[in-house]
Amino acid sequence: MSGVLSNAADRARVEAFVQQMDLNLKLVGAETMARKNVFVRAARYSLFTRSDYSEMTRLIAGLESYRHWPAHFAAEAEREIERAEQDEAAGHLRTAAGRYQRAAGLYHAAQINLLSHNPLKGELQAKVSATYRRGSANFRWPAEHLVLPTSAGEAHGILRTPEGPGPWPCVVMLNGANSLKEEVHYFADHLLERGMAVFVLECPGQGEAGLVRGGRPLRVEEYDVAITAAIDLLGTRADIDGDALALWGLSWGGFLALRALSDFPQFRAGVSLGGFFDLRKIPQLSPWLLEEFCTLLGFGSFADVTAYVQENCSLAGRVERIEQPYLVVHGGLDDLLDVPEAEEMAGGRRGELWNYPDGVHCCYNIGPEVGPRMADWLADRLVGGGIR
Repeated sequence: MSGVLSNAADRARVEAFVQQMDLNLKLVGAETMARKNVFVRAARYSLFTRSDYSEMTRLIAGLESYRHWPAHFAAEAEREIERAEQDEAAGHLRTAAGRYQRAAGLYHAAQINLLSHNPLKGELQAKVSATYRRGSANFRWPAEHLVLPTSAGEAHGILRTPEGPGPWPCVVMLNGANSLKEEVHYFADHLLERGMAVFVLECPGQGEAGLVRGGRPLRVEEYDVAITAAIDLLGTRADIDGDALALWGLSWGGFLALRALSDFPQFRAGVSLGGFFDLRKIPQLSPWLLEEFCTLLGFGSFADVTAYVQENCSLAGRVERIEQPYLVVHGGLDDLLDVPEAEEMAGGRRGELWNYPDGVHCCYNIGPEVGPRMADWLADRLVGGGIR
């Protein structure tokens, strides 16, 4: 696969990091690592799989080594699919849909820590999408899967609307670097509950169209064509109010959301959850994360991907141009960026910062706190604060 890390010294750093994480799993255990949010990001898996504390504790307790990680979560996903099929046969379609969504989350957890050159990563990502689709028609708010042709390649999206004909305000949601569009289901539900449609957008180079799935690398400078395609598509829909659009982004998507907000006045508001101003800490990131960025952006060395990010991935000169109200949500325990960087993000004339001192990256560990509050903030600006 092109774009996979090829620099020998960098690959050696990645392998050494993985060996250290494997040793940590064996010596201190997954539960201890999860409590410290080191490599085992249990809070993140919990949101996507809708697992409570006891269930997630049971799941991660079985993680005895890095080598067994994919099979452990994939086996749990397959058991959940069996239960979903039994529910379908009994006519319990809503229950089955929830199980398919949970199984998709388990497949996501199975692939999350695999290195990008492992073909199993792409196979498991494909299972995330396929399994999520199996439940899509019977979610409380069904999901419509769309493909948008652009000059930079195909973009993929999931559109979900509240009950009724609309037209509904719509939030365009952008996922993160090692995320998939299906993963933001939890946050999307809070928006739908408050009378907003959601369109989760994977741009060319992300998710289904990314290198891991046989696609192409992401190029930030081409991102605008996908945003334009999304605006154009939503403008043709009778169930969407094309004059009431907002942006919401997670991690890498949080950076992209504010970048797009500075260029597209069609959006009335924006939210960045765990986004960055310029990712100034990229030289200090773990080899595992740098390998993810190499695959996302299509570079063969840490030096090349760092140079690209430093040259092309900054909000300098952009936050000052944002005319719409926007919200930056930051976790004080975020290991990718610090509070001063979040403050710079919110430094525009209409920016607002919510800093949660005990929040990890993207505040996954306090999702039940930030999810509803972000949705309320957007509802106040798109639907007058009430449920339509």
